[in-house]
Amino acid sequence: MRWKAHFFLNGECSNENNKFGLPSRKWAPPISEMKAFEEDVIKMVSNVKFRDVQDPFLQKLSEDMKAVNTSENILVFADKTRNIYAVSPDTYDKLMTKNITKAYSSYSIISTMPLKRPSK
Repeated sequence: MRWKAHFFLNGECSNENNKFGLPSRKWAPPISEMKAFEEDVIKMVSNVKFRDVQDPFLQKLSEDMKAVNTSENILVFADKTRNIYAVSPDTYDKLMTKNITKAYSSYSIISTMPLKRPSK
């Protein structure tokens, strides 16, 4: 605001130091007409007081976050619903192994070797 007031009161300044549109590190000069305004703004900002708001939703949310972060269980999403289950890591490993191996049967190494067929 000081720069705007400075240019408004004094007119445009010369471009001795052309910064090619980049911001200058030079501070705006103090303007006596704006001193009272600046002091009022500083007083207004320093008088701002914050109050502690008690929102039941936010309290419940923070309690749930603490419970999730301190839990030793793994949170697992259900397949076809939006449910979330807390499962111990051992149980989770057993369930994953059981569900993966039911779709794939285990084979011996010999049965997976490629068969050699005579060429025709």
